[in-house]
Amino acid sequence: MPESPPEPAYKTTFLDRHGPDGAHIMRLFFYSTAISAMSIPMWAVIADQRMRWDNDLWELAWVLDVVITTWAFATLGALELVDKAGKGFLAFLWPSGESTPYEESYSYEQSLVMQGNVPAALESFEGHIAADATSVPVRRKAAELYAGEGANPRRAAELFREIQRLPTVSAGDDIHASNRLADLYLGPLAEPGRALVELRRIIDRYPDSTQAGHARAHIMDLKRRLQGDDSASPLPAASSE
Repeated sequence: MPESPPEPAYKTTFLDRHGPDGAHIMRLFFYSTAISAMSIPMWAVIADQRMRWDNDLWELAWVLDVVITTWAFATLGALELVDKAGKGFLAFLWPSGESTPYEESYSYEQSLVMQGNVPAALESFEGHIAADATSVPVRRKAAELYAGEGANPRRAAELFREIQRLPTVSAGDDIHASNRLADLYLGPLAEPGRALVELRRIIDRYPDSTQAGHARAHIMDLKRRLQGDDSASPLPAASSE
């Protein structure tokens, strides 16, 4: 079998060789070029006083001035546009702490669920969980799947409790985890006493939040129901907004 011809060697560009400073160097070059071009008429006047240029040389000086200046500023404008577009694209891919944090969508797992392959989606989620000990989103998404189509509320509760223990958990995710635990304890896990613990946890940790008000109402209804008061209103899901 004949050997395939070798691929041509990649030729490094100016920006490759200078790395992050390349764009800055290019800006300096084009600014200097533009300023130099704008000075052509001044030098033409000096030269005319000494050599008495004819009209053709004057026209050439002005044409050079306009062409070089226009080229330099147009290139600068293009460079700035590409630079800003690049920064915007990078900010979209890797946002800084000053922008809205990017959250993985786990589209592969979602596609598996849409195909009806919930076990494969859960297995993939478990792989992500094992690989990242601090990720709230993957635990939240996996827990919701376990609580629903995964039909494993016990594992869902384990994951929500893991979220609560993570040092980086936000207030919103912490409240959500407590609410969903209360839902599971009031529902498939049938442990209303533990649901009370989760609702009280919201009140203790976030007493001035809207969710704390909802938790107080849930506790009152739950206590009446546990005491056999049939007049108590049906308990809504604890995670209702």
